Amino acid sequence: MNLEIYNLRFSYGLKPVLKGINMQPTPGKITTIIGPNASGKTTLLKCISGLLKPEGSVLLNGKEITKFKKEDIAKYISYLPQETHTEAALTVFETVLLGRLHSLSWRVTANDLRITLKMLEEVGIGELKSKFLNELSTGQKQMVFIAQALARQPQVLLLDEPTSSLDLQHQLEILDLIRGLTSKMNIITLIALHDLNLAARYSDELIVLNSGKVYAAGTPRSILTEEMIKTVYRVNARVNINNGIPQIIPISSVQKKAF
Repeated sequence: MNLEIYNLRFSYGLKPVLKGINMQPTPGKITTIIGPNASGKTTLLKCISGLLKPEGSVLLNGKEITKFKKEDIAKYISYLPQETHTEAALTVFETVLLGRLHSLSWRVTANDLRITLKMLEEVGIGELKSKFLNELSTGQKQMVFIAQALARQPQVLLLDEPTSSLDLQHQLEILDLIRGLTSKMNIITLIALHDLNLAARYSDELIVLNSGKVYAAGTPRSILTEEMIKTVYRVNARVNINNGIPQIIPISSVQKKAF
């Protein structure tokens, strides 16, 4: 599967949010989108998923995403939003099984059940399969929805802040899992993250969005510089390189000039 994005533009009303985005993420690699609040990270993922209708081109294997039926998009793209609140009275198993929705017909196949159980075990929540969602903590629910996204066995995986509700241990476990599956299944994985140190550790490529434009793109070591952090995030920071991985240590906010 190839994903190509050319001159992608999107506005909410008269307010432009994305202003000519170009990118070609690599299958089997994790591409992480970083940038300050309101830089367009979530909007970009929604445009790629087909939830929003941008200008420009989003191509899957050379075909415009607008030419696909919704059910066909669901076969290729799995999108996990940052907010996953639901009032549905479903068990954990049923919720993850819904990730197979594109393949379900009048009956659930043995393969659907097998994949669902496998994802529950892969994510480490197999013991929760009979519990209802409203019995779980916020972090546990996040793990369930990550398992649901993976159960679809997508060729393009879009994750918006997938670790936001998780403690440090589960953040590392989930990102290790996503990295392993991305490589093993040769899928395209795009993750929006706020945490620059997690981005540095788990990304093959970073794309920095700033004011709706691509400010920079490249490897974490080439992108995560003191100058970039100062310019884009308005933060003075020290960047150390440990085993080839940048480590960002914030120092202070850049003071605004007084006029």
